[in-house]
Amino acid sequence: MLLRENGLRFKREVLKSEKSVIVCFYSYWSEASIDLLDFLKTFASENPKYKVYGVNCSKSPKLVKKYKITAFPALVLFKGGYEVKRNFGIQNEATLKYFLEEK
Repeated sequence: MLLRENGLRFKREVLKSEKSVIVCFYSYWSEASIDLLDFLKTFASENPKYKVYGVNCSKSPKLVKKYKITAFPALVLFKGGYEVKRNFGIQNEATLKYFLEEK
């Protein structure tokens, strides 16, 4: 399941999550964002180890500024409430698995 930010849930769903959380900062005007969201919906349903959380950049500019998001789509991986990795652009299964590997 892909959870979407409504301006109120980020702290509870991402920063206080016991699971690792993949946060996708997206924009509806970006075709790559839409493609990535579709891919992440499938990924989330097949990988219960991770929580997938979407942040619409137009509706959550404070989060975009706080996390210094400069391009869309952007993926940020959180573990234990802390950012551990980030990546920009469209992902496929292979690049997402590489992104999620422990390093």
